[in-house]
Amino acid sequence: MRYTEISPVPALQDFIHNYWCFEVSGNEPVSFPVQHRTLPECQRSVVLISHPYYRGIRIAGPRTEAFQLPVFPPAVFIGIRFQPWVIWPFEALSGLSLLNDTADAPTEIASVWDADWIGQIKPGFDDWARLQEQTEALLSAFPLQSHALVRYICHSLTQKRLIKEIVADIPASTRVIQRTFKQTTGLTMKQYASNLRQRKLWEDMVQSSSGSMLETILDHGYFDQSHFIHEFQRRMQVSHQDFRKYLNSIQVSLDLSEDLVHS
Repeated sequence: MRYTEISPVPALQDFIHNYWCFEVSGNEPVSFPVQHRTLPECQRSVVLISHPYYRGIRIAGPRTEAFQLPVFPPAVFIGIRFQPWVIWPFEALSGLSLLNDTADAPTEIASVWDADWIGQIKPGFDDWARLQEQTEALLSAFPLQSHALVRYICHSLTQKRLIKEIVADIPASTRVIQRTFKQTTGLTMKQYASNLRQRKLWEDMVQSSSGSMLETILDHGYFDQSHFIHEFQRRMQVSHQDFRKYLNSIQVSLDLSEDLVHS
């Protein structure tokens, strides 16, 4: 199994967070089907799906809990993860509408994509340049808006600023700020910050070959290991040991350069 993330070219980074691909080749010693599970998610993704029982496009929303899916190999899931402050011209694709859910892509979006190309997608995917071409076609067909206030808050949360400090900087009532953020992203600021912390913690554990798990947990602001274990179990419905074992079965490549889309 393989999971890869690619950064978009700078010109698209205000709208695209990254591109990603998860695939199961079918030639691996894994149980059938694979019980795939992901962390809570801050963004929405347009997902191209190719496996024996389905080929098509779906929209995956932000999540406050784990996403679980039985995967029948050979399977490939390719995603365009949009920035959380992006405003789509379709109400059905709003963060609130898609919270903890997925939906078929609207016909207007599906028609932009090259159906023949999607039908040819197989494990071993590396056609990032074509994926970017298709993404640019989508952005040309549906010019998206960027919510400046929500973008400011998201960047501030990424920098681990306290919510009360961020709100104090903004000349608006706390209630208006909270409502605007949730209507745009689908998440409260607290949920968004919690998702960021969980994701960054696991990124560090996947990418680091040294240092203890307890050290990583404390570095990300948990009081102790019990605090982390309780929160993780509550949101993921699986132990952190089992999730780590699953991650160890996947070849993970994160934060790869946007240069790959030109290769």
